Amino acid sequence: GAMVLTLGLTVGFVFLRELLDPRVKYPSDLGSMAGVRLLGVIPDLKDDPTGARTAELVVRNEPDSVIAESCRQVAAQVGKALRTAQAKSLLVMSGMPESGATTLVTNLAASAAAAGRRVAVVDANFRRVGLDDAMGVDAVLGLGDVLAGDAELDDVLVPCGDGVDLLGAGSEMNRVFERLDTDALGTTLERLKARYDLVLVDAPPGVVAGDALVLATRTDATLLVVRADAEERGLVGRLVGQLKH
Repeated sequence: GAMVLTLGLTVGFVFLRELLDPRVKYPSDLGSMAGVRLLGVIPDLKDDPTGARTAELVVRNEPDSVIAESCRQVAAQVGKALRTAQAKSLLVMSGMPESGATTLVTNLAASAAAAGRRVAVVDANFRRVGLDDAMGVDAVLGLGDVLAGDAELDDVLVPCGDGVDLLGAGSEMNRVFERLDTDALGTTLERLKARYDLVLVDAPPGVVAGDALVLATRTDATLLVVRADAEERGLVGRLVGQLKH
């Protein structure tokens, strides 16, 4: 009887802890949310049995890895959704920092470029610049300088190889958050859409700043990256509601 009682209490405790845990732990946690379309699941780097070294540009540099295949599957779903909606610009954001939005941008770009599409990636994360490092290039000038009128778009696009060009965040003095909510940004994105088959915009996390929600009004579609065991269901639900609005 004692053994049965102990087992019952243990199972009950585990079940209660799982029930009360507000974090997203499984894909089903997102699938049950209203208005959410789950596009795919990408494993953590340490869970890749092929021993992939880095997640950035894994589609291009380590195409046989599990993570690369997962990214290609997500890219296929994203491409299908964009074609259905006749959309060319996609904002990629997360709720919390370190959730993998920048990594997904680089791999979506590599996957689309491998299919023969011309791709532009835009670093609109003025608070934590890092897309140029992830792409393996050096971008001194970029979006902030274009919005400030200090540089022309053609002069700041950096070729990354394989049909992908980068528009970096720009010089520090011109990375002004308020300029992301101007017609100049909309004009810049329209010029990129006229030149490229796909425009991917890397945004700061939603919990850090409202920049991502502002950027979402300027792009055709938005993809929300959620990191398991890190982001809470309530935060994800709130961001989805704000994006739908």
